[in-house]
Amino acid sequence: MADNMHTLKEEDEKRPTRKLKDEYDYEDEDEDEDASVHAPVDVEDVKPRPLSTGFWARCWIITVIFAAVLVAVIFLIILFPKIAQSSINGSTLTFQTINITNPKNTTFAMHIVGRISNAGSIGATIHFPDDISVYWNSTTLLGNITLADLNIHGGWGVIDSDVSFTVLNTTAFTEFSGLLLSTKNFTWRLLGSATVYALGRTASKLTIDKTITINGMNGFPNPKILDLVLPVTNSSNDGAELEFIVQVTNPSPIGLQLGALNLDLTYQGIDIGPASTSNLFLGSGVNNVALKTTLVAQPTSNGTALMNELLSNFVQGIPSITLAHGVSAFPNGKDSVSWLSPAIKDIVLNITMTVPDPNSLNETARSFAQSSIYGSSLVLNTINITNETSNSFTSSLDFLLNNTGPLPATVQFPDPVKIYYNGSILGTVGMPSVNVSAGQGHLLASASPFQIMDLTQFGQFTKTLLQTKTFEWTVVGNVTVLALNRTLTGLSLNKTVTLNGMNGFYNVQIQAFSLSGDLTAPAEGGTTIQITALMQNPSPLGVQLGTVNFQIAYQNVVLGPISTTDFFLVPGNNLVQMSGKMSPQSDQNAINVISQLFTQYSSGQTINATITGVSAAPDGNDQISWLQPGIQSLVLTGSFGSTASTT
Repeated sequence: MADNMHTLKEEDEKRPTRKLKDEYDYEDEDEDEDASVHAPVDVEDVKPRPLSTGFWARCWIITVIFAAVLVAVIFLIILFPKIAQSSINGSTLTFQTINITNPKNTTFAMHIVGRISNAGSIGATIHFPDDISVYWNSTTLLGNITLADLNIHGGWGVIDSDVSFTVLNTTAFTEFSGLLLSTKNFTWRLLGSATVYALGRTASKLTIDKTITINGMNGFPNPKILDLVLPVTNSSNDGAELEFIVQVTNPSPIGLQLGALNLDLTYQGIDIGPASTSNLFLGSGVNNVALKTTLVAQPTSNGTALMNELLSNFVQGIPSITLAHGVSAFPNGKDSVSWLSPAIKDIVLNITMTVPDPNSLNETARSFAQSSIYGSSLVLNTINITNETSNSFTSSLDFLLNNTGPLPATVQFPDPVKIYYNGSILGTVGMPSVNVSAGQGHLLASASPFQIMDLTQFGQFTKTLLQTKTFEWTVVGNVTVLALNRTLTGLSLNKTVTLNGMNGFYNVQIQAFSLSGDLTAPAEGGTTIQITALMQNPSPLGVQLGTVNFQIAYQNVVLGPISTTDFFLVPGNNLVQMSGKMSPQSDQNAINVISQLFTQYSSGQTINATITGVSAAPDGNDQISWLQPGIQSLVLTGSFGSTASTT
């Protein structure tokens, strides 16, 4: 038995050990399965085989995917809001443009153009659910603004939106507005909340707290005149009206709608006139502002000297510093804004007044003088007409040239000026020179010749002169101005002057009346009548009429001629002595009327008579044709009172 066991052990040791198959160990499938199944195996001799590279690769991929999912879950759930807040905190906000329009006491519109940078690499949308509070110097609340959604791509985003600003602290905003106009820079603090949308997730209740430094307007440094426009009319009639194109630089990104802006100009302490512009929007950068001003006449000798100095410098190309002081602003053209008005009053612009183009100095001076002439007004005090001939007369003139502006000058009329009435020329008159100073000149001319150009037209004018309350003359001519060491030629005068007419001497007062003679003896000369009448001439025109012939009528019956001699009709009251003969001859009706007049007047009754003009002969002999239409249009009504005497 023992021998048999020993034999089996030896045979077993001689049998080769069978290898284990793994899933990659491909052996011959025809191998004797019975032998492999039933062959004895020595377990101690079986060793584990190493795992292949493919197995470890699969494990690594699974691990990475699991880790990525885990990180994403952690990021989206836990870290995303913190990352979003960190991106907001680390971002940089800059404004290129902030245009303020439609300002009112508590609100205004803003158009904002800016940029946000360093906002993280994840594309996102930032939403602002509530208004953003705006603080000045970090702690002073100014108001709230509404911001539109902001899209972030590649770490930056563009702001270009219209927003509304609500002023919450008027006092603080008023102070800030003054600072905005005058300071180099200031800080705004924007404080509020935000919601960020990114990667399909939402992070809400994030904090916006950004402090930004913005350039102020710095008092609009170094304004300068680019161009000078001298208008041909002057609606104010207060002085020389100028229009400057002033270049105003605004270094701030903030633009402001000022609308109608009013300023006062001064030079070395004297007021030289108001200045204004309209529809003004003062944007960021360079602004060309059309500033209209009227240089006013100075009431003092010192003011006149300084104004003369300023204008002399101006037309000679010598720079002069003028100050423009803010007065008021009406953004919509009519209403002021509570927080803006005090800031406007703090504006002081140093404007260097000079002609932009030195080559245009003479033309500038001419334009300045022409503007002064157009802005002036002509006032005729008196015009006395004497030495009448068939086509001319001599005029004695007393007139004022007002509102000529601050420029001291001598105004000359190199050619006779033309006088027009109703669009037709009446004639020409020589005018002497007149000196103007402090906005006014006074001319006295004792003998200026007037040449009548159209006798028929002038005859019609004499009717107008004697009958109407007012009439208009248009004075047209060439002008030369001597000013500022320059002779400025080729200037023009075109003035329409309204004058009082004589109004038909509507209120003739008979102060004395006498009758003499015998109506029953007409051959002996009839009844002599003598009248002293007070005639009122409301016109500034006086006329030498000489011998003037009238007819007197009572109850529509012509009683006879009366006349006056050496009659000079002056402006104001005129006492006229008239006399004549009532000689009806054989006209029995006229004799009866005269008899009735004589009886009634002798009994103290008031009699109304009519005196009609017939002719005038200024030299006592020759009738002047152009005078006759006016004289013949006269119909004077007088009351013969009981105080008159009869003989």
